[in-house]
Amino acid sequence: MKRKYSMDALFALILYGMFTLVSLLLVLIGAQIYRGIVQRTEDRSNVRASLSYVANKVRSSPEASLENREGTAVLVLSEQQEGQRIETLIYCYEGKLRELYQLEGKAFIPENGEELAAVSGFSIAQPAEDLLMVTSKDAGGREHTLHIQKRAG
Repeated sequence: MKRKYSMDALFALILYGMFTLVSLLLVLIGAQIYRGIVQRTEDRSNVRASLSYVANKVRSSPEASLENREGTAVLVLSEQQEGQRIETLIYCYEGKLRELYQLEGKAFIPENGEELAAVSGFSIAQPAEDLLMVTSKDAGGREHTLHIQKRAG
């Protein structure tokens, strides 16, 4: 009778151990999946934010042009303020979308720009006189493109 009791206890202990191990594995797998979902959501958010930000800046600016400065494609948004020409420069540098606000004619120093969003790629093209094509790439390599109509006169 004592032998049957020890075998029952051993079986219950093994069963409890297996249950604990499987539960731990499920928690670890769930945490890994959750981390992946959070990362993808953050990447998509950065892409949407970068495209929306550029679109809103272009639509609110009286003048928008595309220039190449120091080998970097730069969106230049110009305006007149208190008798001076001010330009807002939007560009991608070191994996970050950046914005630099300065007087017109000042030297362009890319690292001085304020970081807006992390993107793995960002480009701006002007397929027509009044149209800008902005493309942002997420960490997964997927490109998202937005066509922006420049503000009229």
